[in-house]
Amino acid sequence: MPTNKDSFISHTFIPAGNYELQMRNLWAVEGKNYPYQLLVRPLQPGAELMLDTDQPYVPAAGIGKLKVKAARQGGFEESIPLNVSGLPKGVVAEPAEIPAGKTEAVISFRAGDLKAGSYSQIRITSPKVEEPGWKTISLPRNGSNESAFARTNQATLVVVERPRFSLEAALYSVTLVRGRSFELPVQIQREGDFQDKIRLECVNLPRGVTADPVFATPGSKEVKILLRANSETPLQRTRNLLILGTAPDGEVQEAPQITLTVE
Repeated sequence: MPTNKDSFISHTFIPAGNYELQMRNLWAVEGKNYPYQLLVRPLQPGAELMLDTDQPYVPAAGIGKLKVKAARQGGFEESIPLNVSGLPKGVVAEPAEIPAGKTEAVISFRAGDLKAGSYSQIRITSPKVEEPGWKTISLPRNGSNESAFARTNQATLVVVERPRFSLEAALYSVTLVRGRSFELPVQIQREGDFQDKIRLECVNLPRGVTADPVFATPGSKEVKILLRANSETPLQRTRNLLILGTAPDGEVQEAPQITLTVE
């Protein structure tokens, strides 16, 4: 299942009768701060919409994008038209649809010549899906370094100054084995004549995982970041790993969040 989705199993019991269902935790976290909810119900055709980010942006006088994924179940394979509500004044969304049998689509936003900094809360819905699109977010727990996960069914769309570069990791989910390393490619989209070097670094690395900053040479369109986990790194998962890129003049851009699992 997608990493933004609760665990899900579809099974037909043959023959009919009484069955015992057991669940156990493979991530070595337990206690009152880690509750679990187990639901058992008949499977109905349908889908859920999941947002790639809860903080999309659109450049002033430019185009922004938001990827929306569908978790289909129960044999539901119809096309899924997408609607956007709550757009800032001066921003329009182009028609978008997840094609029949497919699992994702991209919504494009077009902004007029607006002042950077304007924003609004938007929702992504479909007449064929019961609930709005949602995203798992990480929240601090009681002022500590620990995090709790929650759902949000809206996103904050912000009008920004036109960036001179953007970043996107080749993968949105990475599994790192303890005692080993993994090279994560990061694509760089440069605008106009911007060809300066860019410093890239990882933020929100889990305990025991390291990654040295790297530099994208002038004009380059891809770099690789080496993630390392030592043999004592705890088994864990984080959904808010960020890759930040900084230009020589201080402009900072970030790639969409990555889910990192250590096993």
